[in-house]
Amino acid sequence: MSLLVLRRAAAQRYHTLLASLPGLELPSLTLPNRTTSWFVYVVRLPRQVDRDRVRASLAERGIATGRYFAPIHLQPAYRNHPSAAVQLSITESIARRTLALPFFNRISPLQQRQVAAALEEAMLSSTNSI
Repeated sequence: MSLLVLRRAAAQRYHTLLASLPGLELPSLTLPNRTTSWFVYVVRLPRQVDRDRVRASLAERGIATGRYFAPIHLQPAYRNHPSAAVQLSITESIARRTLALPFFNRISPLQQRQVAAALEEAMLSSTNSI
């Protein structure tokens, strides 16, 4: 089985497992006239969920996650550039809520179910009071 097929299947499993989590935004499985290579599976947490608390909760269960994406204007190489002074509040808000889930060629359905269950629990316990 090709790597692309394995990764597409893993993305589809995550999509099925996570689709019912309230407020969680999932990546599109398909895009018109394009093929997604699925090198990473990134979700966007609801605004009221604290990503760092979610990451810590998942790490306690042995589930590694990543922050995904750091806005380019906040990167060390650009921080002192004159154009970096721009305010990009939407970009920064989205960046604070993105979370890369464990994703590799041979991730098993069981591992993905464990990640999904742990993510749901972590989201519930990591909600900021508004």
